[in-house]
Amino acid sequence: MTDTHKRTPAASLPSRTVRRHVLFGAATTALGGLLFGYDTGVISGALLFIGRDFHGLTSFDKELLTSILLIGALIGALAAGRIADRVGRRPTVLGTATLFVAGVMLAAFAPSYGVLVAARVVIGLAVGSASMVVPLYIGELSHRGSAAPWSASTSWP
Repeated sequence: MTDTHKRTPAASLPSRTVRRHVLFGAATTALGGLLFGYDTGVISGALLFIGRDFHGLTSFDKELLTSILLIGALIGALAAGRIADRVGRRPTVLGTATLFVAGVMLAAFAPSYGVLVAARVVIGLAVGSASMVVPLYIGELSHRGSAAPWSASTSWP
């Protein structure tokens, strides 16, 4: 049995182009790691204004609003691996970014406390998904043997 198609090696790109491509992709995607810290911490300053807009919130209501993001993050992180395996890392990262935007827009224009809690769950799903998929995507984007430094770029100090 002979193979009628000869396999040719893929055309190699100049190393500078590859490094620039990896650097840009890793830096852009690593913003997902930054968003984890931002979205979990930004609520502390916002609670003062949320209390003014939604009158009658108890301490429990504020605590729920703060912590529900982490419940969403748990669910998002658990689901993101399976989703990334099914549809791919890049579409999952893009879907996560869309989820971030949708959750933030929902929170910004929340007409009631219940909608605001739901928005924080959506943001939590995106945070968990990003914390799971972003290092995977960056690791696959980088060259063999150099994935660890790039993947660690999502862990901002």
